[in-house]
Amino acid sequence: MKNSISKNIARVFGDAILGLGFIGTIPAQAAIINHTDVNGLRTFQDVGTGLVWVDLDNFISRSSIEMKTIVEAAGFTFANKSSVQTLLGGLPLTNPPTEWNSYATSIIGNSPGWPLMFGTYDDGDNNTSVGYAFSYNNSTQWTIGDNAYEQSNPNGLMNIFAYQSQSPTAVPEPFTIIGTLVGGSAALRMRQKLKSDNKA
Repeated sequence: MKNSISKNIARVFGDAILGLGFIGTIPAQAAIINHTDVNGLRTFQDVGTGLVWVDLDNFISRSSIEMKTIVEAAGFTFANKSSVQTLLGGLPLTNPPTEWNSYATSIIGNSPGWPLMFGTYDDGDNNTSVGYAFSYNNSTQWTIGDNAYEQSNPNGLMNIFAYQSQSPTAVPEPFTIIGTLVGGSAALRMRQKLKSDNKA
């Protein structure tokens, strides 16, 4: 009977180890999620950084100066290039239009009537132009450029990259979630096996 119990324990833990080996192949990915409106502005959150960003469909036919004034009054910071690169770096566009649609349709928003996500940012030049970043639904990467648009000119398609700090939302890593499931399953299976052997 001892040999039988030992074999069952070995089998259970063998299954758990195989499961953990499988888990190690699952990559952790950046995530964006919808966030509650902030002072009348629709927003989303970058879970990785905890930053809350204004959606890219809050404004129509506004200049960058006008949008900057509104978002700053609502408690947001006009984003610099580095912040925008960090955000967009976690939003790949490798399989158009699948990823683009998942970002634009239900979370970030897009330019009214256009398959375009388009916003301005502070390029740090301290002149009359701002940088912008954009992607179309058939893009395979984001286009980011400094000194690209006159900040006083309104544009019907343009929005703004602006954020405010929030506490990061706790999202367990895939390893943690599946590891817990595998461990729990292994323990349950071992308990069942031991009960069966004791009855025998």
